[in-house]
Amino acid sequence: QVDLVRIPMEDETLQVFRNATPASVATAGWRFDGTGYSGPAVERFRLAANADPSWSPGFSEDSWAMTLSGAEERVEYDVDWATRATVWLGWLIIAAGVVLRGVFRDEVMGRVR
Repeated sequence: QVDLVRIPMEDETLQVFRNATPASVATAGWRFDGTGYSGPAVERFRLAANADPSWSPGFSEDSWAMTLSGAEERVEYDVDWATRATVWLGWLIIAAGVVLRGVFRDEVMGRVR
């Protein structure tokens, strides 16, 4: 690719490159700030990241990326607590199943001494 610059290394078998020009993730003067982006007030701006409805306010898919409302001069990525709780509950059920299987296997199979 012509937009990559080779970084010289001692070991010539290892090839490392960097982008010749940095790519902007957000448009309209928006910059990464903590867990979100901040910038000047605009109606909407494009964020070149995988579309995820956890971004707010005003999430809308734009092909693989997304557009967000810039009226509040800040957008945040919010954790989906329902999904996170469901995953933890699933792990808890699996752990309980493993423990109960070990207990009942010993009792049913006659391995209790």
